[in-house]
Amino acid sequence: FSAGGGRVILVTGNNRMDFNNILNQIPGVNFSPDCQPVFPNYPGDMLPDNSLRITYQAQTDMPTVVNLSNHCYFNLAGQGNGQILDHILTVSGDAYTETDPSMHTTGRILPVKDTPLDFTTPKPIGQDIGHPALAATKGFDHNYVLPGQGRRLAARAYCPRTGIGMDVLTDQPGVQLYTSNFLGDTGKGGRPYG
Repeated sequence: FSAGGGRVILVTGNNRMDFNNILNQIPGVNFSPDCQPVFPNYPGDMLPDNSLRITYQAQTDMPTVVNLSNHCYFNLAGQGNGQILDHILTVSGDAYTETDPSMHTTGRILPVKDTPLDFTTPKPIGQDIGHPALAATKGFDHNYVLPGQGRRLAARAYCPRTGIGMDVLTDQPGVQLYTSNFLGDTGKGGRPYG
């Protein structure tokens, strides 16, 4: 979006709302709902392959750091249908970025082989989640270094209870695995997200 008055479409759950961005007196962007006739009629269809795509693009007038991200959490068993510990996960990365006790990266890249972080072959997310090496993060909160370049498979998850699977593709050098260890938030119907 453009901070100079562009339009932003924010999609959350089954809701689609059109937001106009409004600049404050202080640097930043605020969003306010613009409930035009498009809401609640939800125009448009899913992509032909029933996929969800999140695409980021930024353009600056001089070299600068841009770190666009999202924090989507998926339960392939469905919202409120238990934890994800039985989901089968594969991560393409055979290395991860080391962190210090305060979860800041050290700059070292370490192999996942023979650690609880090894998802190079499919295994349940919960298989090693209680491992002492994961005590500081109370589960997984790790950046995996992905091999190759260009758009490629970063991770694959599958829920054996529902048969629903998900592929995560990226053109970035890494992917973060986070198992909502510190969320503790309550979601729809009062069900826990963390």
